[in-house]
Amino acid sequence: MQIHNTLTRKKEEFTPITPGKVLFYHCGPTVYWTQHIGNLRAVACADFIVRTLRYLGYVVSHVRNYTDVGHLTSDADSGEDKMEKGVKREGLSPKEIADKYIGIYEKDIDQLNTIRPSFSPRATEYIQEMQRMIGVLLKKDFAYKTELAIYFDVSKFKDYTKLSHQKLDEELSGAGKGDVIDSEKKNTADFALWFFKKGAHTNALQTWQSPWGEGFPGWHIECSAMSKALLGPTLDLHMGGVEHIPVHHTNEIAQSEAANGVKFVNYWVHNEHLIVDDSKMAK
Repeated sequence: MQIHNTLTRKKEEFTPITPGKVLFYHCGPTVYWTQHIGNLRAVACADFIVRTLRYLGYVVSHVRNYTDVGHLTSDADSGEDKMEKGVKREGLSPKEIADKYIGIYEKDIDQLNTIRPSFSPRATEYIQEMQRMIGVLLKKDFAYKTELAIYFDVSKFKDYTKLSHQKLDEELSGAGKGDVIDSEKKNTADFALWFFKKGAHTNALQTWQSPWGEGFPGWHIECSAMSKALLGPTLDLHMGGVEHIPVHHTNEIAQSEAANGVKFVNYWVHNEHLIVDDSKMAK
């Protein structure tokens, strides 16, 4: 079987780490609202991959996460936590919002006749794993602390843009340019690993104690921690939407490889957007 690998921009023969087995991570939804048909198309694309691999005789361990904290409206380090948007809209608790929309999502994907993943972790269930990874990054000097957050220092990671193939000054992170302005940030593209319950997040609804102060995780560290906990430090396949290439997946690679000291993913697969009336399907 051949796969078009986003990392190399080439079609490559698929060779798993362990013969006969495949470790597959698929970035799942942020569960603050219903998922539109573009989101569901991504589930169908992942399902085609799982079914193909199993048809070919592979044993597939498939993880698709639920993001229920830390995903800000900018996809980077500015804006409002999307879960809090759901809370304000409906007057429910963050957990009630997550439970409600996970239930709707799972009903939808079942009606599409897609296979449920082997694991469906919620980010809020892996806070300790995230904190351990942040601790390693701080110890290795890939991360630094300010009054408002703990950031990953992209200048310390070689080939930071190897997935996006962009120049760093063109990287589409937008970090540090929105609502959360941190004058102590070293580089514009540095991204948050942990937000403190301060500044724009003083009234954050979901926070946890950490060795560095009360707060909540950044969006990107969540997938790195969950994938390592459930599949290990190196994955065969990682999938997500094309919009994740320049920011989310670029940051996952940087923090995972910096913390674990090994290659994060061998084959990256990205689905394109669903186009309706010449526009991207979106909320």
